[in-house]
Amino acid sequence: MKIKTLIVILASILILNHCKKVVDSKPQIVQEEIKIDENKAGNVHFSRKAFIETDIIAYPMLAVSEWQDKVIVYGLSTADKKLNTWVARTYDKALNFISEKTFFTGQGPGDVGNFNIISITKDNILISENFNKRVTYYENDWTYLKSLKHGLPLDAFEIFDNGKVFMERKHFALENNKHSYEFLLGSIPDFNTKCLFRWVPFEMAVPSKRLPKLIIGCESEQAFFYKNKEAFLLECKKYHIMKFDSHGNKLKDIIVKVAEIKTDHSRDDYYLEELGFLANKNKFVLSDTVNPTVTMIPLTKGFVVIRRYDFITPCNDWVVGDYFSYQLEFFGKIKVPCSYNLLSYRFGRTNERFKYDNGFLYAIQETEEKTIIEKWEVTE
Repeated sequence: MKIKTLIVILASILILNHCKKVVDSKPQIVQEEIKIDENKAGNVHFSRKAFIETDIIAYPMLAVSEWQDKVIVYGLSTADKKLNTWVARTYDKALNFISEKTFFTGQGPGDVGNFNIISITKDNILISENFNKRVTYYENDWTYLKSLKHGLPLDAFEIFDNGKVFMERKHFALENNKHSYEFLLGSIPDFNTKCLFRWVPFEMAVPSKRLPKLIIGCESEQAFFYKNKEAFLLECKKYHIMKFDSHGNKLKDIIVKVAEIKTDHSRDDYYLEELGFLANKNKFVLSDTVNPTVTMIPLTKGFVVIRRYDFITPCNDWVVGDYFSYQLEFFGKIKVPCSYNLLSYRFGRTNERFKYDNGFLYAIQETEEKTIIEKWEVTE
């Protein structure tokens, strides 16, 4: 199953397109380098209030409504392994089960792609689909309404600001085994986009006369969110945080200086096994350095940057995070409840299993037999 996901991810990023226009900040924002006090404690605490166990969903994700009493857990269905179906289970915010909706993978009305992201607006449920290159609208009871084709060379994307804004990266290949990404801020329903940031070219694979080996960790993972008409973007490899307004103008740009983390290559087989690639180890190599950050989680007063200290760092129930204000001021170190597959490398994309809503954090855990949904109260 993990190899299937890798193929989907690689297929989705091998699209050769360039951003039409890179947004120029007005005025130009100077990038700042800052150091943080690794011993300073932040004042944020988490208390688990509820959890439930449900039949397993492969590669589960979360959507939480800010308007309705609704939490949706969705992903690949494991109920019938002969059918390539996708499932969305709806709960109230006390995690009481409400309903289940099953989708077929296809191109027809009401079908989905093989990778999809659910976003909830005030009146509708929206599904962004990868290979269909469209956004499909449903009533709150899953009655199909319409699909908007965008045709953009993008994977499925999350939609913000009550269905008006989306954010996603675009991959393109250069000459001599070089690749890069551009990160886009887009509008709906016209699907116009602005390029916020372009990554420095990197090598995705080690050249070989027989078969190139994919370099795990060669590229920077990326995380992002949109809150209060502002976009936040994290370049994980450099611990680089950028803040933009809703027009794509850069408002703040910082590099957090942290010690470089070297990969312990004596543990390569362990890392590959944890990632699910050991059986195909001849197709992969590990980069020599480790991305020091993983993702961002927006809260009420600020947001958390989840840290990484090894190529794969076991969760042990909690993960370490750096807590910042929305003005990018460091507040201190905190511990955050871990979630399913959070610290594993995902080839450039961090698909969070967290969603925050009005003082509560919802998270997904996973065992071999169950998918677990947790609700944590957050005190800031």
